[in-house]
Amino acid sequence: MSQHALTQIVRKSGELTDEIDAQLIARFVGTRDEAAFRVLVQRHGPAVLTALRQVLTDPADIDDAFQATFLVLFKRATRSAPLSVPLRGWLFGVAHRVAVRCRADRHRRTVRETEAARRAQPTTELPDLSWREATEILHQELNALPDKYRLPLLLCGVQGLTRDEAADQLGTSPGALRGHLDRGRALLEKRLARRGIVLSTGWLALVIDSSRAVEVPSARLIDLAARVTAGQSARGVTALAAGVLPVNRLLKPFTLTITVLLIAVGLGFGFASIAPQADEKPVPKAAAPAPRAEKATLEPAPKEDTKELRTITGKVLDATGKPVPAELSLVWSTGAPEPLGRAGADGTFALTVRFKRNGSGGRFVAKAPGHGMDFRPHGLSSVPESMSPAVEWTLKLPKERAIRGRVLDHEGTAVAGATVVANFFSACDTEAAMDRRLEEWAAREYHGAPPSGDRTLWFPDADRTRGSPDERSPYTATTDKDGRFEITGAGVNQLVGLRIRGAGFADKELVTLNRIGFNPTALNQVARNSESKDDSYAGKWALHGPAPLIILEPEKLIRGRVTDPAGKPRVGVMVRFSRTNKNDLNPDENRAVTGPDGRYEIRGARKHKGYMVEIPPDPDAGLLPCQGFAEDTPKYEPVTIDLKCAKGVVVTGTVTNKATGKPLAAELVTRILADNPFVDRYPPFLHSASQFSTLTQPGSGRFRLVTVPGPVILMAGPQNGKAYEFKPPVPDPNFANRFNKEPAGPSFKIYGGGAAYLWGCWCLVLDAKPTDGELTVNVELEPAPRTLVKVVDTDGKPVTGVIATGITAPEHSFPGLSYLFSFPDTDTVSVFNQEPGKDRLLVAGHVGRELVGALVLKTGDKSPIVTLGPGGRITGRAVDENGRPLAGLKVEAFFLRSDGPVRGTWNLGELNSQTTGNNGEFQIDTMLPGHSFLLVFRQEWQFYQPVPQPERSTDWGLNGLTIAKHGDTLTLGDIKLRPQDLPGRGPRK
Repeated sequence: MSQHALTQIVRKSGELTDEIDAQLIARFVGTRDEAAFRVLVQRHGPAVLTALRQVLTDPADIDDAFQATFLVLFKRATRSAPLSVPLRGWLFGVAHRVAVRCRADRHRRTVRETEAARRAQPTTELPDLSWREATEILHQELNALPDKYRLPLLLCGVQGLTRDEAADQLGTSPGALRGHLDRGRALLEKRLARRGIVLSTGWLALVIDSSRAVEVPSARLIDLAARVTAGQSARGVTALAAGVLPVNRLLKPFTLTITVLLIAVGLGFGFASIAPQADEKPVPKAAAPAPRAEKATLEPAPKEDTKELRTITGKVLDATGKPVPAELSLVWSTGAPEPLGRAGADGTFALTVRFKRNGSGGRFVAKAPGHGMDFRPHGLSSVPESMSPAVEWTLKLPKERAIRGRVLDHEGTAVAGATVVANFFSACDTEAAMDRRLEEWAAREYHGAPPSGDRTLWFPDADRTRGSPDERSPYTATTDKDGRFEITGAGVNQLVGLRIRGAGFADKELVTLNRIGFNPTALNQVARNSESKDDSYAGKWALHGPAPLIILEPEKLIRGRVTDPAGKPRVGVMVRFSRTNKNDLNPDENRAVTGPDGRYEIRGARKHKGYMVEIPPDPDAGLLPCQGFAEDTPKYEPVTIDLKCAKGVVVTGTVTNKATGKPLAAELVTRILADNPFVDRYPPFLHSASQFSTLTQPGSGRFRLVTVPGPVILMAGPQNGKAYEFKPPVPDPNFANRFNKEPAGPSFKIYGGGAAYLWGCWCLVLDAKPTDGELTVNVELEPAPRTLVKVVDTDGKPVTGVIATGITAPEHSFPGLSYLFSFPDTDTVSVFNQEPGKDRLLVAGHVGRELVGALVLKTGDKSPIVTLGPGGRITGRAVDENGRPLAGLKVEAFFLRSDGPVRGTWNLGELNSQTTGNNGEFQIDTMLPGHSFLLVFRQEWQFYQPVPQPERSTDWGLNGLTIAKHGDTLTLGDIKLRPQDLPGRGPRK
């Protein structure tokens, strides 16, 4: 079974680590799926390695013990009932026992000639052999303690948990745990004293203060452990595993026995004396406590209730190619970063992590002292490559170079005490690649986003979103009395975004390129010439060198009071400065929270012509969103905007899968229809209309939102964005006159003018009365019919890893376009929602093998197959009107088909695009024969139109081009192009 299949065994809500383990074990036992066992090794390898390293030092011994530990798990899983305890603790205990046995075996082989010395009276300076013997005794007595005493000592020891954390893991109170710690210590000291070992009074403090450092096993070590499923264990490893747990009793229910080695063994408890050990008999171990009655469920969760896992392997190198034992973490889009441990000494790592947290992805990050970071996108639905179930990366850490700058006010006076936060980092692999990216940014018309490299790491803005300070970027500095600051940890040739906040000053954001000698003047000039002057983001972003001089302007205070319909203050409400007039967005998104008296004060805003503030709806209280606007006041006098909220109509209900009846994780959106007679009776809120959306509650499918009475359309679709897996929305038949039929699906007119397309997979028109307080609407999403199409090459062999278009209905695509989908682990393409009597044009391709193919899929086709073969070729050269080559233009082929019942407009992404070379030349080798296509030329969002040519020239490119069959070449020669004029703005410069 593929690794991808394992992503279906993790439950949706919370970590549920024990359930993940139980399901992995069930998967392995039920199907002998070796990939499931490998995931278990990756998940618990760091903890096992930690336990082994507390006892063993020889690398060969550690390798054998690591493999033997998972051999015990293999035998335990295949010969007995499921564990009724957390696997992580059980494995830690097994690892400790294996390590002690391995150490004892080595001693028996190597120290027979020193037996007399081991039994000698110790001196003040202990010989190494006596120390080893003492620690072995400590291990034995520690394992003999009852669980209620041993577990608190061990969790607060090697794992370095606080008492509160340990109490939480053990399901007890901190007070009870403190008592168990004290009694456990006394009992352990008594047992050790009987064997001639006396501990100093400070040993427990050493235990509590122990380190939490975790080492990630190398890929080689994980491979060794995974081989036990194939019987590939050395004789020594098998001997180590034998007897660690009584095999003939493996069918008995297993109890929780976390036998973690005390960190003090590695540090030294501070032994005062060690008595002679001659003829000492081991003290029998305490009987194991009774097993728990409950057992973990092993039934796989429903598909919509699963959380996917991802396997990430690779290595970390420095700028010269040397391995780096870097710290690894996940920086999520929301919340604090999640540490993942460290790469090995050889820079390698192997991890299994969740794709998302709270529905959001993030970035996988490697960092180390003296280096900048490197990072990769992870779990981002908008980035297909970040959603692959298994990935191998080589991360290269650039050399560190600090960002040093100075902050002044508009009069040139130093600003002391200002906060400077590096809230994003962006990187390319080479300086040349970064230069190309910056040139593209400068030439781009829309500058609402900062310049960026090939990959970007964003830290959540905790100050802006009321988040925890732990979520803020750790790369933060405060200006000194001279206004100077220094941010360390940035890498050479990386873009670093800075946000500056100072008391009494407007917030400022900028981007620096961390490269010595970088002069941004020319690029900034190009950006100013290319950006739209009436855009609210104009001038928002500007490039700076690595030593920026930053000028802050005074802030414009916005304040007021938020009340409910009765005039009572609303407390804890987020108020956003959202627009600089009644239309343009505020690029700085300043915000504040109301206090006990309902008052708010937004600080850090810049001076604008006008100020709109707004608050979101409150479905629990049945309150609509609200907004207010005020013109600018003279100079920097404060602006006052009070907001009084109004009651709306609450809509509540559930969203379920019509076929199964089970709740769905869904999003619901409302739009106010044209001619709604009630809108004007309410305080202004229309700019907040996008807030008329909500997500269902996890697990229950329940939702609650608030809207206005009168005609309103309610739409629903799955949260995962896979609306195409359900039937497309159908206009409400009771209000058929409000919908228009369009090629891309039904549309409707909205309040305030304009039209919108139906969204999601379901809709209903509501027409509530002003007296209606609450409506109940239960939503059923009906799964779409699907057709499975096999993909083969010209030899009839299956082809996996294809991309395809035409698999969705037009209602689930942008108008006139078909989405591009990836099928990385299968040779089967799923086609959804094909209507009876309507043929579907399916197009597929394989990027690596440069294969393309198409199939006109007819309803009722049995076992359809699409065959991929080599494409045709098109060549040409892009030049300007004077015949000079145009380098760096993206050339894209869009295939068009609309004949009879078959309809499609699509392209194949990488297969049908290329960038012109230095001489303007281009060549695309994967053109689909037999279909007319349009050739488009652009640079970012600047399109180029051909200088008029007979019959095949359009505003957007060359149209009506065709290649007859596979292997043919179409030579276009020189194609004269000019920048396309933008309507209403004149020619582009």
